[in-house]
Amino acid sequence: MKNIISLILIGLLITISGSLKAQDKIFKKNKEVIECKIVKVGVKVVEYTQPQYSGDVTFTLPVDRIARIEFESGKIINLAEQYTGNRSFDDSKKNMFKIDMIAPFTGNFTFTYERSIKANRSIETSLGLIGLGFDMDDENATGLFIRTGHKFIIRKEVYDNAYHYTSILDGFFIRPDISLSYFSATTYHYAYNPVTGQDLSSYVRGDYFSAAFILNIGKQYVFDNSIAFSWWAGFGYGFSSSDDYTSYFYSHTLAGDNSFPLAFSMGCTFGFLY
Repeated sequence: MKNIISLILIGLLITISGSLKAQDKIFKKNKEVIECKIVKVGVKVVEYTQPQYSGDVTFTLPVDRIARIEFESGKIINLAEQYTGNRSFDDSKKNMFKIDMIAPFTGNFTFTYERSIKANRSIETSLGLIGLGFDMDDENATGLFIRTGHKFIIRKEVYDNAYHYTSILDGFFIRPDISLSYFSATTYHYAYNPVTGQDLSSYVRGDYFSAAFILNIGKQYVFDNSIAFSWWAGFGYGFSSSDDYTSYFYSHTLAGDNSFPLAFSMGCTFGFLY
């Protein structure tokens, strides 16, 4: 009789132990497995609880990070196969190469590289080759400028539909820039002899340097996670080696005097994501 009771108790313990271990499982794309109790499979997130926490504590996990869900009953939802072809937030391209479409008409050619470092931040660096493009003022300027900034991207919603994210480089942005510009150019210096009235004007070749700190505001549009169009405008402060405080330095324009040198910039780019 005692042996029968012992066998019954052992069977009950095995059954209870098996039922405690039988849980839902979430298999993440990074190979991590979460043993839990699924509460809800939503459009954007999966909600679940875990036995080591109170039942009032609910965790969430974005669906784009999940490969599949295995329920205690044995049923499986394979999210990786069900939504294949849709772009996830982590899959969004994080690099972009751009050119300034206005720059050639102002006497330079500007290349820009942008790299996403977070979901709403990126680093953008531009190199301008002064003297390429259409020289509209006959100064025969040659030189270069470099501009770099930290972009803060503002977006209302990262989803454009279920399981499908917009690009992490898309949206309104604020970008503080530091610009350094150096070039050599021929300028016309007007002068005359007040006694004789003789015209002493001449063309003089000179070197010009300018630096500026500018706060830009703009918008970048990304289409199909492949191409992008953006515009921006900004203002700040700057200085230059030139005596003329109303000057175009290709990466920015200075206006004002030595005591209050304002700097302005604007641009329009077309780019490719990769």
